[in-house]
Amino acid sequence: MFRAQKGSKRKKKRSIPPPKISRIDQTLLRVHHYLGSWEAYNSRKDIRRTREKFEEKGNVDFGSDDDIRPWLNTFIDLVGEEKAQNLLVNE
Repeated sequence: MFRAQKGSKRKKKRSIPPPKISRIDQTLLRVHHYLGSWEAYNSRKDIRRTREKFEEKGNVDFGSDDDIRPWLNTFIDLVGEEKAQNLLVNE
């Protein structure tokens, strides 16, 4: 630690605790990252971005996550099957 000299604008650094990391199966919000195409991945010129790394990252399988299914059924019950289908149409 250092002591600020009189008239110095430097302030003492505060210690910030690391963020608490929860298990993914206990979180309310989950974000899944999608790698995208090889062209997009390779567009950044970085020697660490090899085709081998792309294939390795793109073929990770942590199993299925079925937590969304009960929510989806409730959503269909609320808005109706026809409206839900219209919202899911790929236009």
